[in-house]
Amino acid sequence: MGARVVDVDIQDDTGHSLCVALGPAVASYVHYDVTNESDVKLVVDTAISFHEKLDIMFNNAGVVDDSSSGFLDGEKSAFEKVVAINVLGAYLGTKHAAHVMALARAGSIVTTASTATVMGGLASPAYTCSKHAEVGLMRCAAAELGPFRVRANCVSPHAVARKALGITDEEELERIVEATANLKGTRLKAQDLAEAVLYLGSDESRNQRSAGSLCLV
Repeated sequence: MGARVVDVDIQDDTGHSLCVALGPAVASYVHYDVTNESDVKLVVDTAISFHEKLDIMFNNAGVVDDSSSGFLDGEKSAFEKVVAINVLGAYLGTKHAAHVMALARAGSIVTTASTATVMGGLASPAYTCSKHAEVGLMRCAAAELGPFRVRANCVSPHAVARKALGITDEEELERIVEATANLKGTRLKAQDLAEAVLYLGSDESRNQRSAGSLCLV
């Protein structure tokens, strides 16, 4: 695709390492707390400063809480943390990307939701609620920004084997993920998610906007 990337994270060492691997001509790094609006604005401003435009905004930051944090034993503070990162982060990213994309009359905003938006019992109430909210945000964005030729969509993966789930053994993690998936004989990888996001960000999906979301099981 030949994209140039502004990589963002709160894990600075990881972010810098990725940029080194990709090369300075391709990637630059900015520290990014999705709940801090100043950080979000800085990222968008950096993209415009370095590359003169922002074609794709990928809202991918998220947190998973303990699936046992239900209605009977869940804590208000835990619920608020999940919503602040997952929902507020997606809102702020979309808001600041929308400003520059609307002026350019072009752009694609993609947010990572979850199959928890269509299947009950997969995760905690906080996580499930946050992912429903993200789909709603993208529907609102698609309706508001469509006249400016800006698209907004969600990609909704089932569980992807990653360290954020709190399991360090990669093989064990992949077995657990496969066991919970409806589609057997395959394991959803981060690469699968990346390719779905690339599709939604590219002109190949130019007629697709968020009536729902692209699910990966």
